[in-house]
Amino acid sequence: LLAARAAAPVVDRVAAAPKAGRVEALGRLLVVDAWTDRTRKVLAGAAGQPRRLIALGLASPEYTVH
Repeated sequence: LLAARAAAPVVDRVAAAPKAGRVEALGRLLVVDAWTDRTRKVLAGAAGQPRRLIALGLASPEYTVH
């Protein structure tokens, strides 16, 4: 729900990064220092869909325990 309603500038910030760098861009946006290899793999699979990428990042263990 949060990702679906994210403001355009937030989504644009992630989408503006090259596809290969979107996981890192999301980490900066969510203030996550590092992703585990497992989470990074899942996030990388959604790099072409910025809203989905944001949703997955918000549900990740790295973000929820942050």
